[in-house]
Amino acid sequence: MRNLSEKGDQLFERYGSETLTDPWSARDAYLPVRNGWETVESFWTKYSKHQQSPTNQLLAQRTLLLLEAQYYQQCSLTSCGFFFEDLDRIEPRNNIACARRVISLIWQALDIDLQPEFVHDLQKAKSEHTALTGADMYRQLPVISEDQIPPLSL
Repeated sequence: MRNLSEKGDQLFERYGSETLTDPWSARDAYLPVRNGWETVESFWTKYSKHQQSPTNQLLAQRTLLLLEAQYYQQCSLTSCGFFFEDLDRIEPRNNIACARRVISLIWQALDIDLQPEFVHDLQKAKSEHTALTGADMYRQLPVISEDQIPPLSL
């Protein structure tokens, strides 16, 4: 999770700074937009380099996808996923599912596939009760459409 988070942060800072004056402040202020408590237009006014929605709609969409990836990245690091004694519980599974959403959003935004390295890292974590690895649990996640995530070789 830490490796994925570091890569996600680097990509967010690099590409988010193309449209946002301060990507981290914008990330911290994104939740009201995500939850519909603030309009996207108001968000752009406060955090965009030009105090308005970027004229390049693809760039604006990419930035919003990266902000959404940051949201899920924070969800993937919730402490409940690391607190209990075994990997094969609902809490770690939820963290892994949120991490897959991060991978999906970054791939959609930037066409960068972080999935193979993440799954490789997950292979190292193993349940003492069921012998499942984190990679096994990742592969057990529900199937999503091919336009949402790149194919994962077995």
